[in-house]
Amino acid sequence: MVAILVAVLTASAVPASATPPGWTREASPDAPGALVTIFEGDSCTSAPSCVAVGFTGSAAPYSPVAEHWNGKTWTLHTVPGTPGVSAVLVQVSCQGTRFCMAVGTGGGLDLAERWDGTAWTKVPTPTVAGATTDALTGIQCSGPDWCMAVGAVETPTYRSVTELWNGTSWSIVPVTPAPGGVANVLTTVSCLGRSFCTAVGFIRSGAGNTYRDLIMEWNGASWTTRTAPNPSAAFDEFLGVSCVSPTWCVAVGEDTVASHPQTLAMVGIGATWTVTPSPDISTTFQNNFTSVSCLSRVNCVGVAWGGGIPADGGAIQTLSEQWNGTSWSIVPSPIGSGGSQFNSVSCVAGDACTAVGNITGATTSDTLAMTLPETTPGYRMVASDGGVFAFGGAGFSGSMGGHPLNQTIVAMADTRDAKGY
Repeated sequence: MVAILVAVLTASAVPASATPPGWTREASPDAPGALVTIFEGDSCTSAPSCVAVGFTGSAAPYSPVAEHWNGKTWTLHTVPGTPGVSAVLVQVSCQGTRFCMAVGTGGGLDLAERWDGTAWTKVPTPTVAGATTDALTGIQCSGPDWCMAVGAVETPTYRSVTELWNGTSWSIVPVTPAPGGVANVLTTVSCLGRSFCTAVGFIRSGAGNTYRDLIMEWNGASWTTRTAPNPSAAFDEFLGVSCVSPTWCVAVGEDTVASHPQTLAMVGIGATWTVTPSPDISTTFQNNFTSVSCLSRVNCVGVAWGGGIPADGGAIQTLSEQWNGTSWSIVPSPIGSGGSQFNSVSCVAGDACTAVGNITGATTSDTLAMTLPETTPGYRMVASDGGVFAFGGAGFSGSMGGHPLNQTIVAMADTRDAKGY
């Protein structure tokens, strides 16, 4: 203990590199023999560990798929499906490496599967009375004994549904439909512990079939609808949300202005939500955020896709943007030829953001996984004995403790792959 204290006290403080090398594609396997394998959601915890979920198959019925990233390799998992019907895992939330809960839909009913560090197991979910279809599309867990999942049921119009996991079973949590719509759909959720969640989605009105955004807040006992601006008079919806405190969240999705779908991003400070302009890559067709992950009020990464018509090159393209506390800016995510899109992103402080989705060819659709070194401000201290200590958002890639230095360290930078310095 004395040696460690001396090393820290005689260390030199070195700012962490502030220039990330950009997105890197990581090889991810497809299910053997399948023409289609698509990642829909992901969750990353302690670096480096991520789980991505989705679906696979060559034709309906499709089967659920899951893969694990250990920082170097994606590994395909075996996931139980629903015999005779299509089953899709839409989102996943992990706590460490021995617990994940993934949700989706199978055979028109909601679906939940649990990872225990060794295998995936289907978990029974309750049935909503009178529902003809049921799907869970968002989930956030605070531990193996608490998860909140959101989605929608058709009864016969669509309405929001929320379900709570207590470590043993799922139960339905009542949610009052937001006023003014014939359909209410919650798409995803972000929770901080068990007494605060923000869920987002959309409301469809009967007049003109217009869509407007939906925000609901959980206080540990019940859900309350929050008011948010609607930039478009025709179409607004949220597909992603991330909160860093009960008084600060970011929600992302799309809105349509003059028949032109655009990315939509808002910052929620307390009960007040404000639009934050975000750039697009297509000036003529589709742009929409699908997911966002925030580490602080000055560091969020949102992923999306855009394009899709000849004026944009014919194929949809991945889109990534970063929030610095003031504005959004595009982070290039080059894939190459063919269509590609991001469906989900998850960031870990001091390590990386991992975005997943799919690449579409003429007859196939393959998994896509990319990593972006995380750039939360931080610093490292290098001790006289060679020890390296990382603080804040500075990544840690190993140490040389026990190898005394003969000079003071005055500068330090990450390697291009952000796995060394």
